[in-house]
Amino acid sequence: SRSPESCYARPSRSQIGIDDLTFVPSSNSTSNVTIKFTAYGTTSSSSTRNTSKSGTVVIKYSGTSSSTAKDITYSTTGTKGVNLSASDFTSRYKDVIGSSASTLTIRFTSVPSSGTLTYEPSSGRDVTLTSSNIKNYDFSSSSSGTYRISNVVYTPNSNTNITSDKVKYDCYTGNTLRFSGTIVFSSTATSTVVNNVTISYSTTGSSIAFNAADFYNKNSAMLSASYLTFGTPSSGTLYAGSAVATTGTKYSYVANNTYQHIGNLSYRPAANFNGTATISFTAYNSNGTQAATGTVNILVATQTVTPTTPTTPATPSAPSNTNKTFSDVPNTASTSWYYNEVTTLAAAGIVAGRNDGKFYPKDNVNYGEALKLILLAAGYPQQTELSGAVWANNYLNLAITNGILSGSASDYTLSKAIDRDHVGEMAAKALKLTPVTGGTSPYADTNNGYILALTNAGIVQGDSSSGTTRWRGSDTLTRAEVSKIVYNVYKYRNVSPGSTAASTPTIDTNKPGWLN
Repeated sequence: SRSPESCYARPSRSQIGIDDLTFVPSSNSTSNVTIKFTAYGTTSSSSTRNTSKSGTVVIKYSGTSSSTAKDITYSTTGTKGVNLSASDFTSRYKDVIGSSASTLTIRFTSVPSSGTLTYEPSSGRDVTLTSSNIKNYDFSSSSSGTYRISNVVYTPNSNTNITSDKVKYDCYTGNTLRFSGTIVFSSTATSTVVNNVTISYSTTGSSIAFNAADFYNKNSAMLSASYLTFGTPSSGTLYAGSAVATTGTKYSYVANNTYQHIGNLSYRPAANFNGTATISFTAYNSNGTQAATGTVNILVATQTVTPTTPTTPATPSAPSNTNKTFSDVPNTASTSWYYNEVTTLAAAGIVAGRNDGKFYPKDNVNYGEALKLILLAAGYPQQTELSGAVWANNYLNLAITNGILSGSASDYTLSKAIDRDHVGEMAAKALKLTPVTGGTSPYADTNNGYILALTNAGIVQGDSSSGTTRWRGSDTLTRAEVSKIVYNVYKYRNVSPGSTAASTPTIDTNKPGWLN
C-alpha cells in the first residue's frame, strides 16, 4: 500500500473504497496493531462546510484461526446466583495459547440480556455491571487484590427457563489481548421439594456421629442443598460437639464461618431405650428455599450388660511393706499430713508413684487417675492398663458399665484435671450410696445429693475457714487431697455402715478441713 492513502466510504470507479481494505498480520505476530486515520467530510449532510476528525483503528490479536476459545458455561436454578470461576478462564487460556499464565485480565465486552452481572467485593457495596460502566472494570484471575473475577456473580431475572443468556469477554495478559470468548448461562425453574428422604443409623446404645456424606450423596436435591436444620429427637439427645444441639441451627457439608459442620452432630440414646429414634430435618438451597425434607432414623438395640459386683477389700491396716514409701512423702505430720493415707493405699496396691518413684502430691489429679483410685478403693477389680493418654480406658468403661459415669467413653478426656464435684459423685456412686434429697444442706454452695450422701458417710466435710461452710465443687484437687478421699472410701468399705469408725473419721488438723 502507499502512505498516505485516500479511501472513500462511497468510492467512484477510480477510487479505493474502505470496504476494499484488508489487514494481513505477519506470520509471527502476537501483538495488537493500531492504525491512525483522519476522516474528512462536511459538518452535516445539508452543509457544505468542511471538517475533519482523527482516530485510531485497533486490530486485536486473538491467536491462530484454528485456536478458538470454547464457551464457558454455567447453570443456575431459579433465581440462584452463580459465581464466576478464575479457573475457567485460565483453562481456556491454556486451551488457546498452549501454555499457562500466572494472572489473566478479563474485560467484559457485553452484558447479559436476561440476567444481571454483579461485582460483589469482600468489603464495600455491590456493583451492578451495565453497558455504561462495564468498560471501567478490568477483572483479575488472581485470588488477591481488587476486582477479582471470582467475585463476579450472574443472577437470572426470574424462575423461567433461560437457555441462551450470553456475555462476551476479552482475555489479556498484561496489555496484550490473547483471545476473546463467550460465557453462556442457562437457568432452569426452581426444582420441586423432595420429601421423605431417609438417613439410617444403628447403635447398640453408645453415641453415634453423623456423617455429612450420608446426607450429601442421598439424591440430587440433597447434593445441591447449602445447609440443613434438624428437629428434636423422639428419644435421646442430639449433640453439636459437647453441647445439646438447638433447633433451627444451620449445618452444612463443610465447615465455614456461616454454618456448623454436620460432622459435629452426634446422637446419644436415652438410658435403657430400645427401638427407633427419629429426628426430622429440612435441607435448604442457598437462597433459603426448601430443597428436601426427611428423617434420620436411628435403630437403638441396647445390649444387656451385667454390672460388676464390687468385692469387699481386705481390712485396711498400716503398711506391711515398709518399702512402699515415696521420697517426696516424708513421715512428717506438719508437711505430709497425707503420709498415712498414701502409704496405706500404696501397700494395698491402690496408689502408685510415677516411674521415678515419686508420688508428686502437689500435682493435680486427672480423670484417669481418679477413676482408678476410686474404683479400686470401692472394691472393683483391677483392670488391664493401656498405654499413652488412654491408659485408663478400661477403668472408664468399667465405670460406665456400672452406672458410675453416664454417656460413652468418647465423652471423657482422661488427661483432664477433675474437680471436687465429679470426684465426690464418682465416689458416692461407686459405694452405691443413695443420694440425699430434701432437708437442709450443710453447704452454702451446693445441695448435690451425692455430695450430701458422701458427707453423711463421713468421707468428706466442708471448708469452714471463711466462717461459712462450703463444698467448693468446681475446684480441682491435688494427688495428696484425693488420696484422703480414696482412703476414706477404702475404709468405709471395711467398716459396717452406721458404726463410729464409718461416720466419724479421725480429724487431722494439719490437712484441709473439707477432707476430714
